[in-house]
Amino acid sequence: MIMQDEFLIYIAGFFDGEGTVRITNTGMHILFSNTNKEILEKIRNFFKVGSIRKQKMRSENHNQVYRLTICGTQAGYVLEKLLP
Repeated sequence: MIMQDEFLIYIAGFFDGEGTVRITNTGMHILFSNTNKEILEKIRNFFKVGSIRKQKMRSENHNQVYRLTICGTQAGYVLEKLLP
C-alpha cells in the first residue's frame, strides 16, 4: 500500500506541473500532457480511467507530445484522490 501512496503523491506533483483542469459545457476534463507516453500509461493504469492520444506536432524541432484525458465523473474521482 505504501508504494501506491507514494505513486499517488508523485502523480499529484506531476499534475501540478503538467496537468490542466477544463470546465466546458460538456463537463469537467483533466489533462496530463507530456513527451513521455510511458508515464501517462502508468497514470492511466493506476486510476483505470482515461485515454491517451498523440498531439499534433507543432514543428519538426519539437518532440512528440501525448495527452492523457479523463472526463466527467472520472475526472472528479481522480481530482479527489489527488487532494492532500
